[in-house]
Amino acid sequence: YPEQLAPTVTLHILPTCPSPGASDTVTLLCSASGYYPRGLQLTWQAGGKEREGTQVRLLQGKDGRFSSSSNLTMSQAEWDKLGEYSCHVTHPGTGSTQLSTISKSPSTSPPSLPSLQPLPSTTPSCQGSIPLPSLYLLKPSLEDLLTRGEALLTCLAVGYELGQARLTWELDGANWTANATMGEAKKHSNQTQSLLSHLAIPRGVWDSRSSILCRVTHPCSLFQDMEETIWKPRAKAPSVSLVLPSPARPSPNAEVWITCEVSGFFPSELLIKWKRDNHTIEPSGYITLPPVAEERNSTFSAQSYLKIPVSQWESGAVYTCMVGHESLRTLDSLELSKVTQETSPWEHSISWDGL
Repeated sequence: YPEQLAPTVTLHILPTCPSPGASDTVTLLCSASGYYPRGLQLTWQAGGKEREGTQVRLLQGKDGRFSSSSNLTMSQAEWDKLGEYSCHVTHPGTGSTQLSTISKSPSTSPPSLPSLQPLPSTTPSCQGSIPLPSLYLLKPSLEDLLTRGEALLTCLAVGYELGQARLTWELDGANWTANATMGEAKKHSNQTQSLLSHLAIPRGVWDSRSSILCRVTHPCSLFQDMEETIWKPRAKAPSVSLVLPSPARPSPNAEVWITCEVSGFFPSELLIKWKRDNHTIEPSGYITLPPVAEERNSTFSAQSYLKIPVSQWESGAVYTCMVGHESLRTLDSLELSKVTQETSPWEHSISWDGL
């Protein structure tokens, strides 16, 4: 028979790196191998309190050495809370006591033990095992920039294991996370999760082209940190013109289209609204075509069409096309009415050029 031998203790999760969403439970396996003589105590602890695992299994190899193992099963939700689970192995034959600890999150400061006992080994279960999430940093909408006077940025992470992940913000290298709002991770039917955060900054800060960074991190290092950076793009102001086409035979019951033509702007995002006699017209009352790239230029053009009754035009109604763009501080407007110009009744046109 062999001489007295202390056991080798290992503790790991089964399977070693489970696929996200594959199971509602997590199983830990604690193994003590290669010890002699027989006689070994194996107990489980969770958060410092004893937990009951499966009955200890005992095997003896051809060399006379013994091996034992036990499982501890818990729900996936409990495992996700990042608690520590320990396997405590005592071998009276050699006076050996070993404590092995595992957690979804690696421990940075193992608990202190009497000097005669070895320090516990803490094992992060699967660092780097989760696919990288997708991270999106969305610039503020023109509507918010022009009407609220602030830039509302959105950071969105989509992936797995985001319940404990965190989104952080930096503005020109300074931490701005305290100024952001953070939602809780949402679960989706395909086992993925999404995590959303918003950061509102003054319009002047956005206009200064400050660098804004969003970063997603996981306390367990299940995936590498990811970050995206955004700043206000350089912009070219649009030129705007209003045109009322001449109908063949205008009559009080006829309808005509006013065209708001916007050209020479960059980037392509554009906001167009209409008013009649200073009253806002609902978007269903006009048609705005998507911006198109202009030939031989890196600029864009767009048109918006408003149908009006000839009777309203004849009564002197004032129609206003309001244009919003990254290059403009406010919604700029252009008005057209029967009295706008001293021209023939159905040949009205007015315009302004971007800076």
